[in-house]
Amino acid sequence: MKNRGIHWTASTDHSWTLANWDWVAGEVTGMGIRYVKLLDNGAGSSKEPARRFLDLGIEPIVRLYRPRPNPGKLAALATTVPKNPWLLSAANLTTVEQLVNVGVKWFEVNNEPNVVDEWDEGAWGASSLEQKAKIVAINWMSDAENVIKRGGRPAFPALAPCGHTKEFGSVLWWEAM
Repeated sequence: MKNRGIHWTASTDHSWTLANWDWVAGEVTGMGIRYVKLLDNGAGSSKEPARRFLDLGIEPIVRLYRPRPNPGKLAALATTVPKNPWLLSAANLTTVEQLVNVGVKWFEVNNEPNVVDEWDEGAWGASSLEQKAKIVAINWMSDAENVIKRGGRPAFPALAPCGHTKEFGSVLWWEAM
C-alpha cells in the first residue's frame, strides 16, 4: 500500500519520539508509512519530528493543537479554556511559516467539530447541527486563508467517525459543511 498514514501521539511533546528516533524510523519505514499526523503546541513543538519524518520521505500533517477549538479560529480563540497552556493565537501563525520552511505542507486548524468535547462549554447546545457546521466552515475558511498566506495547505477539519447519528454524524456534518 503506497498511501498508508498514521496519527502520531496525542501529545504536543515529541521528546520520546526524538529520544528513540532510530527505533521510530525503523518502525515507520518498515510499515510503509507515507503520512503522519503530528500535534504542535503552537510554538513549533513539531518542527524537529516533522523535519525527521520528511527526511524519511514521510509527509507530516501538522495539527495546530488547541483544546475545544470551536467556535473559534486562529486569531480569535475560545475564551473558556483556562487549563490550556498552549493557546493558539495569531502570533502562532509564525509557526506555520517556520514549519513551511522545514517542508511541511499540510495543516489542520480544527479537530472533530462534530463532538461536544471540541466545543466551548455551552456553545454546543446553543445551535443546531446545521448552524454549528456553518460556524465551523466559516471559521475554517478564515483559518485556511491564513495558512495559505503563509505557504501552507489547509486540511479540512477531521471529523470523528460517527456515521449518521442525528447530532454527531460525520456524514451529516460533511453534508452540512
